[in-house]
Amino acid sequence: MDYFQLLRAHQGYLERIAPAMLGNRPDAEDALQEAALSGYRHFDQLRDGPPGAHAGGEGGSRRRRLAHGGGGNGGRHGCAGRPDQL
Repeated sequence: MDYFQLLRAHQGYLERIAPAMLGNRPDAEDALQEAALSGYRHFDQLRDGPPGAHAGGEGGSRRRRLAHGGGGNGGRHGCAGRPDQL
């Protein structure tokens, strides 16, 4: 799965939760653009590989979990991480 396929797979969800998290649509759109750019820049750091092969040993790669809707936040649904990490 390439970056744009992954982004499209989650775009609707992100567009729904960002305004709720940030309180208004313009800030949400800005944050999503920044997050998309950051994701593109760092996509090569997400590796596919055998389960447990990445740091943390959570089983499966982060890219694979994201691609299948598993999120990348260690199972803490609704936790998008700190804004300064986008």
